[in-house]
Amino acid sequence: MDQRYVWRRKNKAYEEKNTLPTVKYGGGSIMLWGCFASAGKGKLQRVQGTMNSLQYQEMLDDNVMQSVTNLRLGRRWTFQQDNDPKHTSKFVTDCITLSSNISWY
Repeated sequence: MDQRYVWRRKNKAYEEKNTLPTVKYGGGSIMLWGCFASAGKGKLQRVQGTMNSLQYQEMLDDNVMQSVTNLRLGRRWTFQQDNDPKHTSKFVTDCITLSSNISWY
């Protein structure tokens, strides 16, 4: 956003002619997935549509290990996530357990 300076008379700062309009709602939105560590930030990926457990697992496969490698975390790292149903589904839990001997929470 541009920084602007305006000269106004005393007690006139909030008159309509002295303010700029803003969008309060309806500006659209996007969903992003990302990760970070003390070593820095990992990959950021845009999520298309509403994510389900299959899409979540594919996104993890595409991003987590690549981010771990890029951040040079070695084997000492822990993956944490909240209890969203797609994060804790049996499919995702089984895939994580089978694909890694790293701590996932």
